[in-house]
Amino acid sequence: MIKLHIQFLLIITFLTTNIYSQRVNYKVTADDPDIISERYINVDLVPLSMNFDITEFSVALGASGFWKLTDQIKAEGLFNVNVLNLNGSGGVNTELGVFYSLKKTYIKEDLDILLKSRLVSGGRVENTLLNVKGTYRNEYGARGGLYQKSAGFLIEDGDIESNYSLFGTYIGFQKIKQVFVEIETDGRKYSNSGRTRYYIDLLLVGGRVSDNAYTEDISSIGYRGGFEWMLRPQKEGWFKQVFGVEIGKKPVTGWYMTMNYKITVFKE
Repeated sequence: MIKLHIQFLLIITFLTTNIYSQRVNYKVTADDPDIISERYINVDLVPLSMNFDITEFSVALGASGFWKLTDQIKAEGLFNVNVLNLNGSGGVNTELGVFYSLKKTYIKEDLDILLKSRLVSGGRVENTLLNVKGTYRNEYGARGGLYQKSAGFLIEDGDIESNYSLFGTYIGFQKIKQVFVEIETDGRKYSNSGRTRYYIDLLLVGGRVSDNAYTEDISSIGYRGGFEWMLRPQKEGWFKQVFGVEIGKKPVTGWYMTMNYKITVFKE
């Protein structure tokens, strides 16, 4: 799956040509990363999860969200239910936590604004870009909350099904980077915006593993890291696309990777 994903990205890159426009008269009509919404709810359409140590692959549906309560405190959470599970059965993942902002910085950096995109010979896409300066807001803070995960998986060549339930907490660090820049040229407006969050967590969990023959109580530590990117998240309009990847090691199931595709269905 990872190899196919990399090949897909390489194909897209090969079929895309970027041309930077040098002679464009424009004025900046907006340069404000704070305009981006910090209250939204997503529908998680395709959370694909792969557990490498037990060779488990699952597809889930659910919801997730991020909600600003104060300038420093934001609530975040998710709820996903497995609808397809190869080498396993069922599965529910629930998280409810808080992000506490400790520091914000504003930095001017280069960014590209798409002016035009067209299809050229050979099936290639030619993009005309304008490089401008924009203000990025970097927000750093701590996060933590409640963690729950349960599912079943097959062991010993698929003959025995083992079930596990994990409950505990997660605690970690998070960075959120966002930008919104709008320009006007020849009477038309163009913009570039984005919101990316990066996080690393420790999982402090306890739980139970059982099958037909035995039941075992466990207590263990796991860890994870990931990022989530929201495409064009400026306040106007709903149905924004969100992409994410998470990699880590959980108790019982071991090493895993999750790839997410979400649609923002509500934001304020």
